[in-house]
Amino acid sequence: MNLKKVAIYGIGFMGASLSLALRKNFPEVRILGLGRNGKKLEKARRKKIISEIVEFPPEDTQIFILSIPVRNIPEILKKLINKISPYTLITDTGSTKLWLKEKIYKFLPSSYSYIGSHPFCGSEKQGMEEANPDIFQGSICFVTPEEEEEKGRVKFLRNFWESIGSKVILTSSSRHDEIVAFTSHLPHFVAVTLVNSIPEKLFSFTGSGFYDTTRIARGGVQIWEDIFLTNQKNLLEAVENFESELRKFKKEVKCGKIDKLLQAKERFKL
Repeated sequence: MNLKKVAIYGIGFMGASLSLALRKNFPEVRILGLGRNGKKLEKARRKKIISEIVEFPPEDTQIFILSIPVRNIPEILKKLINKISPYTLITDTGSTKLWLKEKIYKFLPSSYSYIGSHPFCGSEKQGMEEANPDIFQGSICFVTPEEEEEKGRVKFLRNFWESIGSKVILTSSSRHDEIVAFTSHLPHFVAVTLVNSIPEKLFSFTGSGFYDTTRIARGGVQIWEDIFLTNQKNLLEAVENFESELRKFKKEVKCGKIDKLLQAKERFKL
């Protein structure tokens, strides 16, 4: 694809990783950085993560990506929308999609195009210093267009993510949120709960298995607070499903018959 100018709001781990991936695959592309923290943006420019710092995406920006905590996205976009060209495709990297779509569509002019994205390759690591341009290679990226979206815009966004190695899955915002509640949000919920269930006096006795199981619990608090609260209904359904399995496991342990429940690895062959 012919990519010349991209604007990214939020140059943290995901925003910086995306910028580096684009620069790696499109050496001539101009990456414009936006955000509230001028010092961080200047640092990103010095480190050549972004090409320049701007207050709003110029008229010839092809795609504008908001890479910030979910609940901040509508507020920031609303402030910038009057300075964004209707020809610029707007997307994001948020982990919930229906809440975002409903909030954004309340103020988005009909002449503008917003299509949600969710690169499914996050990390518990934070900050541009941890950025990795290779995290998109072979990973899933959800794209959530609505039925009325122009096919050309959807194709452009799909090509955009595929150009840095992602495998794009097109689905609705509501279906996306149902899926990730079980496959992403529940695992984080379980990891945090597991950490909180261990008495502090026993932490010095934990090994690699414990850290492998709870690694994701180190993720940014604001990021995950936003995710849980904007996908609350689906998350609670996933938690209830987990509680059901937990009760079943507890019952089997009491009966001394747990061999079948321990064969979870068999499910990975499905």
